[in-house]
Amino acid sequence: HLCKLRILQFTVTVADQESPTAICQNSNLQLVQGSATLSASNIDNGSSDQCGTVTLSLGQSNFDCSHAGNNNVTQMLWEYQFLVAVVNVIPGAMSVTTQVQTYNCGYGISCNGLSDGRAVATPDGGCPPYSYLWDNGETGATATHLDHYNHNVTVTDGNGTVAGATVYVTEPPQ
Repeated sequence: HLCKLRILQFTVTVADQESPTAICQNSNLQLVQGSATLSASNIDNGSSDQCGTVTLSLGQSNFDCSHAGNNNVTQMLWEYQFLVAVVNVIPGAMSVTTQVQTYNCGYGISCNGLSDGRAVATPDGGCPPYSYLWDNGETGATATHLDHYNHNVTVTDGNGTVAGATVYVTEPPQ
């Protein structure tokens, strides 16, 4: 017996008939040293696709002090769905450190009884620009006319956050 073998060819087309589902949620984003990066997972709230992996992207991911407050961020799921989440950008906490600039004699004042002490205030965190107010009325990051004893500085950042510090200025004996 001879059998005749017949070869058949088929073309199969698989069509994804179900669109993916995008679900987003509002979020808070804390700035660190004046900036932060938002990832899609920060605002995703269970997006899904029955036929595969969900690929999400954001319309904006980098934030800085200029974005403080509520921002509308678009979450995109493939090319199918676009949703908007509100991201509340929160400026980071601010602190201030101070340092006395000493003279060659090792003191913060060159001679007993003078008011030539210098100290520098350095803010950490918050959002620039910073403004300074020393207890002797000076308004720069560096105070240059300090006398002996404790001096306070108040630093205010661009969002109105206030932090303060104290520095002790020493003087040589008489």
